[in-house]
Amino acid sequence: MFADASCRKPQNLINIWWNGENGTPQCTKASSVSIQSGATRSHINFTMLTGKVIHGQVINRHGTPIPDVCVAATSHCASQWFSGALTNDKGQFSIQGLPANVYYLHIHPQCSFSRHIKKQVWWIGGNQISSDCQKAVSIALTNVNEITDIVFQIDAQPALTGQVQSITQIPIANVCVNIKGFCENKWFGSAITDNNGIYSFDTIPQEEFYLQTSVSCQKTQKYINAWWNSRGGHPSCQNAEPIVLKADTSHDFTLQAGNMIQGQVFNKKHQPLPNVCVIASGKCQKDWFGQTITNENGAYNLIVPDGQYYLLTDTSCDTPNFYVNQWWRSQTGALDCQDAQPIEVANNQTKKRINFSLQTGGLLAGNIVSHEKKPLPNTCIAVTRKCDQSVMLIDQTDAHGHFTKVLPAGTYHVKTDYQCKSHPVWTREIHTKTPAKNIFMDQWWKKHKAPLIARNHRLLTFAWVKNPNQLILCYHLAVLFPGV
Repeated sequence: MFADASCRKPQNLINIWWNGENGTPQCTKASSVSIQSGATRSHINFTMLTGKVIHGQVINRHGTPIPDVCVAATSHCASQWFSGALTNDKGQFSIQGLPANVYYLHIHPQCSFSRHIKKQVWWIGGNQISSDCQKAVSIALTNVNEITDIVFQIDAQPALTGQVQSITQIPIANVCVNIKGFCENKWFGSAITDNNGIYSFDTIPQEEFYLQTSVSCQKTQKYINAWWNSRGGHPSCQNAEPIVLKADTSHDFTLQAGNMIQGQVFNKKHQPLPNVCVIASGKCQKDWFGQTITNENGAYNLIVPDGQYYLLTDTSCDTPNFYVNQWWRSQTGALDCQDAQPIEVANNQTKKRINFSLQTGGLLAGNIVSHEKKPLPNTCIAVTRKCDQSVMLIDQTDAHGHFTKVLPAGTYHVKTDYQCKSHPVWTREIHTKTPAKNIFMDQWWKKHKAPLIARNHRLLTFAWVKNPNQLILCYHLAVLFPGV
């Protein structure tokens, strides 16, 4: 049996094992306790004595305290563990309840919560440390009750650091700097700039990564987000450069002041819609210039460079729902990107009341497969009101050949567009260069089982056919109802 004096809070009492008398700090001298079923064993008493204490601090090479570091008092090379303590917010530790003995101090990453601690280190005197336990210096707690001023100085230089400033060299605080994949939403971690615009990361991914700012992650700031490159950053990810860590290298951003587009997103009952993304792009998403997300009041702030933009909502960027995405066109909005109205901003301008009023719709979902029933990714579907009308909406299948689109209530015609010719931005070279034996013919969806398969009015399956005589002419999709 073992008595732990500090199981609830630290106390300067020596932990002891029961030995048939008053207890012993050495487990090798402990006595076992035998008891039979239904019996009571009494007089298992412990007498706990006041212990000795080791005080110290853990700092980095700049003298900054490092909290949440586990410092242990052990025998030589940790063959036996005696006690330990975590550093507080000032980097200080107190190892209490130690019996008279000779100790060695070390830090181990497995019992430390600090990301600064990467490997086990031993105290070797002064403020020096070593990963070699043979170099550790002993601390004798025999004739003294307390040892102070033990300092571990850890080389905890941030693995990645930099500064964010304006083109007039003014530091910008409260900017999130994100570690991301190239031109994608794959996110590895974030850091926030301090009052001097400085940010730092303690840990970084092993794979190739890039840096992107998020200027308004804490509060709205009128600067244009940038991807890092050696010239101070660029708004387009296409001009980003991968991060290569070198000694004494700072990865700095120089951000340009931008224009602000403000507005709110409502439903048809004029209730604000939170967590809706608003995207600034070229016409029909030819180019992407940035995006933001609405707050709890449905409000958004979008910072963009001088230029002309088309705004589009992405209602399911955070949570799937049945609201229909919309292009901005005055107060009415537009489903077709060709009907969208541009917004021009320049010279640090703020454009207000660019609002959206979204309606609910039905979910059009399905799969596109080859005649061999293999999924066809990056394949478009074209949606029209009538067969002879121009394409109203385009969607594209994912890696599994699946597509989803929320549409207003109504009746539609749906057709495949294998090479995405209806949407020039999505046209893929891989389609135009596909060998002739794998070129597929576009077809309309028919509400019959043969030769195509339709599970229900919401989930459509396009099964490609080789014989052009089997192609179906224009048939319509059953009516979609809101929320269906």
